Amino acid sequence: MIGRAVSGDRKALARIMTEIELGNEKISESLIGMLRGSSIVGITGFPGTGKSTIISRLAMEMIKRGQKVGVLCIDPSSPFSGGSVLGDRVRMSELGRQSGSFIRSVPTSGKNGGLGYFTVDLANALDVAGYSTIFIETVGAGQDEIEIHNIADVVVMVTVPNLGDEIQAIKAGIMEVADIFVVNKADIGPADEKVMELLALNASGNMPEVIKTVATRGEGISYLASAIEGYLQKDSRTRQEMIKSRLKQLVRYHIEYRLDRYLEGRDFEAMVNELLSGKGISEVISQAASELTK
Repeated sequence: MIGRAVSGDRKALARIMTEIELGNEKISESLIGMLRGSSIVGITGFPGTGKSTIISRLAMEMIKRGQKVGVLCIDPSSPFSGGSVLGDRVRMSELGRQSGSFIRSVPTSGKNGGLGYFTVDLANALDVAGYSTIFIETVGAGQDEIEIHNIADVVVMVTVPNLGDEIQAIKAGIMEVADIFVVNKADIGPADEKVMELLALNASGNMPEVIKTVATRGEGISYLASAIEGYLQKDSRTRQEMIKSRLKQLVRYHIEYRLDRYLEGRDFEAMVNELLSGKGISEVISQAASELTK
C-alpha cells in the first residue's frame, strides 16, 4: 500500500492515513525509514481570519512553482460525540481540483494545542508520498495554540485589521512562535495600523516579516509564498535534524494518545476509594502506570 502511495496512488495514500488515524502503529513505523524531509508550513490564527483561503491560494501558488502540496486541516472534535465538522475542504474546493495537491481534514479527537494526535504521522505519509510542501492549518483556538511550532519549519500567524482587543489576542503564545505575520482582509479595515501594532509589540526582538493580503482576491499571496520560501532557505538545519525534531513530537503524541485512551476507561471512583483507605497518591499512580504498560 505504501509503495502504491509513493507511485502516486491517491486512494492508497488516503487509506494509509485512515489506518494511521485508527491507531495502526505498524503503518506509522514503516514510514519513518522512508522520510524525505518535506518542508512543513504551519498556518495558525484565530477563527474567521481566512486561514483556509490563504492556504488554498498559497498552495496553488506553490504548485505553479513546481511543488507538490499536501494540506492537513485540523478541526475541533465534539467532546460529546467525538465528531467533527471538517469544513475546511469545502473552502478549498478549487485547490482540491489541482492534480498536484492532496487535502485531508483531521479531527483533534480531544487533543489540545491546535493539532491532532496523529498530525506528525499524517505529515509523514504526505512526505513519503512525494509532497514536497505540507501546509498544516491549526484549529485556531487561541493563545495556547503553539504546538505547531514544534513540527513546522516556518509558522505563519494570520490576523485581520478588526480583530477586537488585538494586543490581548496576539501577545503571549502565538506571538512568540510566529515567523511570519499576515494581516489578511486588508481591504476591510485599518490594515496599516495593524502592521504598525505588530511591529510595536515586538520591537525589542527579532521581528518577523509582516505581510498584508486580501486572500479572496489573491492579493499579496505571491509575496507571501516568496517570504515562506526565503525563510525555508535560511533554515540551517539538515534534513536529518528536521526529521528528528518531528519524530520527537511523534513519540510524545503517541504517549499522550495512549494515556488519554487509558484514562477514558479508568474507574476513578475506585482510585479515590484507594486513597481514602490509606494508599498514597504515588502508590495509586504507580499502579495505574504499571497497568498502562501491560
